[in-house]
Amino acid sequence: MTPFTALTPPESRRMLFGEGEIRFHSESGRVPSPGRKRNFLSSNYMKTIGLSALIVMLLAGLFLMSCQTTTYYIVRHAEKLNETANTPLSDAGLARANVLKDTLLNKKIKYIFVSDKLRTQQTAQPTADAFDLSFTTFLSTPAGTLSLIQQLQTYKSTYGILVVGHSNTVPQIIDSLMKAPQHITIGENDFDNLYVVKISKGPSVGRTLKIARYGAVSP
Repeated sequence: MTPFTALTPPESRRMLFGEGEIRFHSESGRVPSPGRKRNFLSSNYMKTIGLSALIVMLLAGLFLMSCQTTTYYIVRHAEKLNETANTPLSDAGLARANVLKDTLLNKKIKYIFVSDKLRTQQTAQPTADAFDLSFTTFLSTPAGTLSLIQQLQTYKSTYGILVVGHSNTVPQIIDSLMKAPQHITIGENDFDNLYVVKISKGPSVGRTLKIARYGAVSP
């Protein structure tokens, strides 16, 4: 009689495949295709990589949104015609207003602020026309200037903002934006200064002031 040999049930028989372990199918006895396992793992791996890349891109986008620089272009009105309270600009002042527009053409101006005086409005008009903007008017009083300053400090966009003021309000506006005295004095015949304040807002706040000139040199 042939000796009886106990058979291991199919569902528990195993074979080695490389470093992994493959179990026989419990009924058919077939070994599952190794390629299927590899394809399954590869698919999950690629999904994980794709999700990680998406998370990185979202975090980078949020970081860039939080690191925005707002640029303020601040000028005194251009040359005035006379010494009356609401004098218009002279011919030289009108010419300077056009130069201001040309200077700011590539600066992405989004907002324009002027006082309630005609000379500031005429100084800003060519720039407003070039960008198809209307300007916001503030009162040329201490309270009006303070209200303007409070509004300017709320902006966090990457656009440019033009402010046209007066010899006594421009230094105050700049000091407030810079959070420190800048010791700026504007003489009676000074019309060619262009003050550029940049405020970068992110994990920390950075402030810079650059003083440039535009148009004909003031005497």
